[in-house]
Amino acid sequence: MIFNKFLNRILDSKNYTYLLILLFLIGIIVRIVGINIFPSGLNQDEASIGYESFSVLNYGLDRNGISFPIHLISWGNGQNALYAYLSMPFIYLFGLNVFSIRIVSALFSIASLFTFYFLFKLIFDKKKAFVALAFLTICPWSIMAGRWGLESNIFPTIFLFAIFCLLKGTYSNPKYIVFSFILFALSLYSYGTSYLIVPLFFAFTIPYIFKNRHISNHLKFYSIGIFAILTIPIFLFVIINHLNLDAIKFGALTIPKLESNRTTEIFNLFNGNFFPELVKNAIRFINIIVLQTDGTLYNSIPTFGTIYPVTFPFFAIGLYNVLKKRLYKKDFHHYIFCIWLLCNIILGLTSNVNINRLNSIFFPILY
Repeated sequence: MIFNKFLNRILDSKNYTYLLILLFLIGIIVRIVGINIFPSGLNQDEASIGYESFSVLNYGLDRNGISFPIHLISWGNGQNALYAYLSMPFIYLFGLNVFSIRIVSALFSIASLFTFYFLFKLIFDKKKAFVALAFLTICPWSIMAGRWGLESNIFPTIFLFAIFCLLKGTYSNPKYIVFSFILFALSLYSYGTSYLIVPLFFAFTIPYIFKNRHISNHLKFYSIGIFAILTIPIFLFVIINHLNLDAIKFGALTIPKLESNRTTEIFNLFNGNFFPELVKNAIRFINIIVLQTDGTLYNSIPTFGTIYPVTFPFFAIGLYNVLKKRLYKKDFHHYIFCIWLLCNIILGLTSNVNINRLNSIFFPILY
């Protein structure tokens, strides 16, 4: 109650706009200023994807001589290609350097601030939207993810874009449903954990979407059709590499075969040691969620963690209230974020996760 009174006092019509602009400016500054020098040096995956982007931009081939691959071979076990293609305009304009490699991550992190704010404004009110923005602005995970160019760091934001469009389409403008499905499809090209999260999310949410009478059947099937078409290349990529088939070429586009399949290394639960791996996965998952560390300084800083250790009790209380009061049955947005959280829990238990692989869990936790 005291917190609400304090918010109401500072967020009157006169102050709100100025405070909002200030928050956005702080968020932008801490994510983009000095990204060419801090963190210092390049992570090997940053260097790899930067050169891949440079090579395809200038020669139409990746460093392995593959023509316009939908997935990079990289070290042999692959890197998702979307980040490399998004980096091309910046490498073209600024050359191949630390700034042009990292700027995509920074821009996505900044875009998440605006998306998170407008999402909360859509489903709640401007007061809750302001608080949500304030949390995300100073969120250590979001800041760190925006300051180094790892391809996994754009997946949570693309998924957040898709969630915003899904809820916008459900609550106000049904045409946003199409954009939502396009973004879900694109997210499959951003990082490998999406191969589990997106199908699981669809399995839990498609029935709800189809029951929504405000969305025409034409629009529903049109959205699913576009999603299916856009995901054909990545679906073929997964099939080729799981069944050890030959690479496929469609004109200049290539669906490559990797030298080794990293997916089986990450999704380790069904490799023959079910219960031992389940226990190991659960311990790693709990460390990341409760202790907020995976042991690497480039993913979380001691005492700060991913979303500050002090926030975990509030997350637990919030989740308990949503589940106890069955708010997920009353409001579609509660249901959506509970399912998003559940998909990440399943990922954490079935996979050898670190913060990068589990990074799409932080938006549901903050919610």
